[in-house]
Amino acid sequence: MKARIVVILCVLFVLVPYGAKAQNNGNFYFNEVQVQRTDFNPAFVNPYNLTVGIPGISGLNIRLDNNFFSWNALVVRGADDSLRIDVPRLVGKANRRSRIAFNLDEEIIRVGWRKNRNNYVIGLSVHADMQLILGKETLSFLLQGPGAHIGKNHLPGNRFDFNSYAYLYFGYSRLINKNFTVGGRFKLLHGFYNFHTQNLTFDFNILNEDMSNPDLVPYEYELRMNGSFRTNLPLIHSRDKGYELGSIAFEPFRNMGAALDLGVNYHFEPGFDLSVSVLDLGFIVWGDSYAAEYKGAKTTKDFRGIDINRLRDENTSAVDIVKDMLFEIWDTLGPRRNDSIGGGYTRMLPVSLNVGLSYTLLDMHRFGLLLHGQFYNKYFIPELGVSYTIMPCKNFAMSVSNTFTSGNILNLGLSFAVNAGPVQFHLGVDRINSFNVSKMRTASVTFGINLVFGKGKYDWYTGSADEEEGE
Repeated sequence: MKARIVVILCVLFVLVPYGAKAQNNGNFYFNEVQVQRTDFNPAFVNPYNLTVGIPGISGLNIRLDNNFFSWNALVVRGADDSLRIDVPRLVGKANRRSRIAFNLDEEIIRVGWRKNRNNYVIGLSVHADMQLILGKETLSFLLQGPGAHIGKNHLPGNRFDFNSYAYLYFGYSRLINKNFTVGGRFKLLHGFYNFHTQNLTFDFNILNEDMSNPDLVPYEYELRMNGSFRTNLPLIHSRDKGYELGSIAFEPFRNMGAALDLGVNYHFEPGFDLSVSVLDLGFIVWGDSYAAEYKGAKTTKDFRGIDINRLRDENTSAVDIVKDMLFEIWDTLGPRRNDSIGGGYTRMLPVSLNVGLSYTLLDMHRFGLLLHGQFYNKYFIPELGVSYTIMPCKNFAMSVSNTFTSGNILNLGLSFAVNAGPVQFHLGVDRINSFNVSKMRTASVTFGINLVFGKGKYDWYTGSADEEEGE
């Protein structure tokens, strides 16, 4: 049953039109009043003597998006106000590679301080990310059902990745001269659970010659999975039931890793700034007792597929039908553990690149251009953001932005940060133009509360300051 629950959750990621990118709300990149901007580039320095993140609520960042369909592409309303799934329309909108992703970072605690030209920060956070990539052939096959694909079917280019870990980090940045700042952040990682595939190809051969006769259901098929997956989920094998998910166990200090963030920032007169950062250069060694590689095997088995009569039954939900179908597919795949790698394996983290160019006018108007890209299991995800940030005083900043992504050129964002004494509030939302939820493809939210002290006019190079404590 637990194994089936995991399969259902994976399918829900397919059915729900959301996914994620590993970054915060992009319009915070040029907001100096917001502490978490250093998540994008460790070379950014906070304009405070001391910053403290309130444990558990100092920073929550969630990013969800996909590149091929929205709610209104999946469900259409008929003349009688009935809802139905428009599969041909959805398949027609799909890209060659359909990607759904998810990213979550929760800051447990953060403490940052500065001394002369040096800026330090330590903190503890948890992270989870997911990526699902389906080739168009696979997506069509899943949505249209096997009955529309009699004979041999070759379904290439599929991947699924999932990471979850905690990380303790130490950051340092220094102003080399009045114009040039460098920074770095070292992360010590402890992995919780993961699931990674190579490029998976499925060969699905339906042995029945005709699907028009309902008496032929159930029908037979051959299924082969070419490729492998690696996971530390506790898969327990039995002769009768195959692999099932056992009790979720946690083995401390068995899944360890490290990562490095690097960044630079250069100021050009009169008001231009160029910043570049590379994030998550690192790995996790998954070495607990369940970490292993699995491969599929060819089998032949009866399979009912999607029963049209059940679809018409008001007492049966579409989720139940898909759930039953996927249970049978999972049992048929019959993955086999590959012990030749000696247990354990190493996985690299998804690497992100940020390149930002900004111009500041009158110390209060900042115009920014941000190129963000992520490399995730041989897949590159680029996006380009433009933003305007206004900082009319040292205690308030607001940004508006638009992010251009694949299949989604209109993606408006809004964020603000307010210092109320030593307490700083910040909130950012993305895709605010989607008042019609049915058209939404991307969602992004980041918020938190910090304690900040000592913000004022400060000359980093000379170390002189006109401080106002508690601001």
